[in-house]
Amino acid sequence: MSEMLANHFFLIRDYKHAADFYEKGIVKKYRSITVRKKIVICYVMTGQIEKAFNEFCGLIEEDIEFITNTNLASEDCPCPDIISMIERDEMHFGSQFEKYVSLGMLWLYCDIDQSIVHLKKAFALKKRNTRLIKIIDSLNSKSKEN
Repeated sequence: MSEMLANHFFLIRDYKHAADFYEKGIVKKYRSITVRKKIVICYVMTGQIEKAFNEFCGLIEEDIEFITNTNLASEDCPCPDIISMIERDEMHFGSQFEKYVSLGMLWLYCDIDQSIVHLKKAFALKKRNTRLIKIIDSLNSKSKEN
């Protein structure tokens, strides 16, 4: 029931309520990868970048192709619109690092190479972030496969 409500809120772009209901579903033993993919977007939109990044890292480790194979139309993915808002500075972040990490996460739903570009910009700001370099390496490997 909570996932159905969450999907409703996600579709109407009420990311705060969607995140609340998705979180209720995530704490259950069954962790839907589809829900986790959507909650990354919700967390970015509600300014919870660390939570988004943690979930994103887990998804990359488990099944990178689930994100890279996103069908923007059939999944009603809002990432292109959100990316445009961020690039026009219509969304504000606590730091440039958060902005680039957010862009890197969202771009992965659309274009792996653009994702890498933005994650590298984030890494340039925080070179001690070992999770970030691990993700960049994974994405580089995946990009070369394609």
